[in-house]
Amino acid sequence: MVRMLLLGLVVVLSTLGGSYAAMRLPQSSTPGDESHAADEVTVVKLDPVSVPVVRNGKIQGYVLGRIAFAAGTKEMKNKDLLTLYVSEAIFRSVYEEEALDFAAMKPVQVEALVHRIVEKANARIGRPAIAQVFVEGLNFLAHEAVRCQQVK
Repeated sequence: MVRMLLLGLVVVLSTLGGSYAAMRLPQSSTPGDESHAADEVTVVKLDPVSVPVVRNGKIQGYVLGRIAFAAGTKEMKNKDLLTLYVSEAIFRSVYEEEALDFAAMKPVQVEALVHRIVEKANARIGRPAIAQVFVEGLNFLAHEAVRCQQVK
């Protein structure tokens, strides 16, 4: 009977000791956690962008856009530089593209525009740092609708 009590006491103490040790020891990371962290992306909202639309030597109007981009968490060390490259890619994609005619009041292929922005930004950066570009809003303001024009 004493043996049974001692055996029970040893079992209870070893269970408590093992539980205490498991809680106190630092948790080691598993390989799956590291690959999950590498897949994480961060979304950055850009300030509103205004791009003039120049066709046939005249300003047709302005494209006003609210755009955001997603990049890997590791790439966000250079967030300001990424923001600069994406902003430049947005400007170039709208300004240089003759096929984008916002004044014609026809639908714009937003998916193609987003694809061009990602390609131009990643080409300028030199690696695929920008994962995706999101268009929150895209508006066209005709040149005649601008209020602060100087009278000549």
